[in-house]
Amino acid sequence: MNGYKSREVVSDHVVLKSVDGLSGLLADDQHVLDAEVIAAAKTVKLDDFTTPDDNTDLDATNAKHGLMSKADKAKLDAIAAAATNIVEVMLPLSMDLSGAAFDEILFTPYANSTIEGYRILYAETSSADAGVAIRVGRLQADGTFDDDYFDAVTSEVSKINGYSLLVAVGDMTQTAIAVGESVTVGTAGGKTGTGEVKIILLIKRT
Repeated sequence: MNGYKSREVVSDHVVLKSVDGLSGLLADDQHVLDAEVIAAAKTVKLDDFTTPDDNTDLDATNAKHGLMSKADKAKLDAIAAAATNIVEVMLPLSMDLSGAAFDEILFTPYANSTIEGYRILYAETSSADAGVAIRVGRLQADGTFDDDYFDAVTSEVSKINGYSLLVAVGDMTQTAIAVGESVTVGTAGGKTGTGEVKIILLIKRT
């Protein structure tokens, strides 16, 4: 049987003691060694390697692929806290923009909170007639009422049923809600034509 003579070939930590019987399959000992190394490498998991150097050589950027940079734990914790602390509060009934003026208490906090924006969900296709005021107000413990303390916008026209508008926190007049206060939602009403909406508050406890 043709074959290579037994001998030891050492490359880094791989030792090839014999290549007898491989004649005709590979051109020389080095090719056998390369094949062995590749086969062995494919069986090693990434987490079985030793701890890498703490550098940025392999960081991913917007210009190249790579491994991600180290995570900022403080930022991750802040994102997680914000996500778990924000809840949606919605008035069960729709507000009829073409009906009479309307204001209803939607939320009363048990701890100091903020409104992190709100969504206006159209529950009926709105007609092309002029819009009317949609408002988010405040009722204080002493009975003082300001119907657009937090914000007020004009309803949109020709919007289909299911259309949703997000009013960002940065576009609001006020956002802080103290214990003892209530948040109200309402409309000036009197719109010509059709239009019904629901208000969804995004509330975060501070």
